[in-house]
Amino acid sequence: FGFDLVFQFETLERRHARDPEQVDCCLFFPTELVVVDRRREEAVRLRYDFETPAGPSRQGGQEPAALPEPVRAMPGGMDCDHGPGEFEAKVER
Repeated sequence: FGFDLVFQFETLERRHARDPEQVDCCLFFPTELVVVDRRREEAVRLRYDFETPAGPSRQGGQEPAALPEPVRAMPGGMDCDHGPGEFEAKVER
């Protein structure tokens, strides 16, 4: 996969025959994301519409997805596996 993908970016001499129908890379983009921040107890829905040669990614009349249940505060607060500044200290090394 990775070796054939380089031909999309670099002009290289090809030494092996490649199937012209082969798809080097296929990306899947979600049309909707729900991002939940448990610490802030917030949720945000992000929607994207894409225009492709086959048409738009979303046809009119689709019902929007329901947001998940509201985030409830965890009893005893948030658990953390590191102390304040511990991760930053590792990155600075």
